[in-house]
Amino acid sequence: MDITKDNILKILNVNFAYKMIDSVLGPGVVLSPVQSFIYCNITGAGYLNNITFPYSPKGLMKIFHTACACDMVTGLFDKYMPKYTPKKICSRYGFIFDKPKTLIPIEVASEQEYFETLEKMYNCLEKYNLQPHDFVVQRIECSKKGNGMEPFMEFLACEKFKHLGYITENQVPLGHSIGSPDFMAFRSENFHVGLHLIEFALLFLTKSFNNINFHDVRSIYDLVVGEAKTSTTQMVSQIEKYTKTGYYNKQFGIHPNNIAVGKGVGLIYLDNNLNIVIKPSQDNVSDAVEYKNWLFNSIKAYLLVNLYDEQLVQLYNLYIGKIPVSDIEFYDFLQKVDAEHILNVIKEG
Repeated sequence: MDITKDNILKILNVNFAYKMIDSVLGPGVVLSPVQSFIYCNITGAGYLNNITFPYSPKGLMKIFHTACACDMVTGLFDKYMPKYTPKKICSRYGFIFDKPKTLIPIEVASEQEYFETLEKMYNCLEKYNLQPHDFVVQRIECSKKGNGMEPFMEFLACEKFKHLGYITENQVPLGHSIGSPDFMAFRSENFHVGLHLIEFALLFLTKSFNNINFHDVRSIYDLVVGEAKTSTTQMVSQIEKYTKTGYYNKQFGIHPNNIAVGKGVGLIYLDNNLNIVIKPSQDNVSDAVEYKNWLFNSIKAYLLVNLYDEQLVQLYNLYIGKIPVSDIEFYDFLQKVDAEHILNVIKEG
């Protein structure tokens, strides 16, 4: 089974109860503003605000380059100040968080067909006096084997484990020699519900403070890693690289079909009724104290981007006496700053 225009909406409806509707552009599903942002961040789907470059936050919501290290990438931060953050995006693109969005899948075989389709959709919406930016376009590249839908499978894994109470993330930084897992999840006693990691950067908007209670980094446990494929079934060798780090307790292949995977590797797939099924993984004994501390510090970094620049500067001055001038100084700040203190500043607005 491939992920197609005909089944993608049913998959979202069956597994997560996203409401299916008929729009002037054809069948779609309705997503809340936050759901839409998370979906676009993981899959690369774009808001139809522009027929040439539909806006997507994908690739901009990262902080670190390598696990258990302090080296940073330009994304949520630039020179240790907030850059491409949801808070700043909210100011620039007010439409993103103002109302529910309609997700529309399109199948295209070329770049030219893609842009021609976008233009037709945009003009159609304007004809009906609808705002194009209230529609999110999911591109399905039917010229590719597997339709280029690995990011969609990443989303399904993240969303499923979120519903199971995990903190989830996709395209996880481990390092050049290891690669970036398509999916990662962990449990923590600090959080009362499952969350996508980017949701810690959305607290200024969601005000979901009751779901978070920081008290002990050691409460991070049951770490899960996964690799997604749609064009091939070969993924075990890459998964083995991730498990050899010693960071993870479970490992999964992620694929639309019920394929054979390696010994000890679980599988996340879709059954004939489009339900997400999780075949269990072998459990690995792993303490990974350094990695858990790094994850906890990463969460604090995501919390920081809820702040106004001047609020962050005040925290810098309080904990290290200045604005950081190196990755090492920024990470030293993360180790020192109290997560509850950050939360309280966010609550103050």
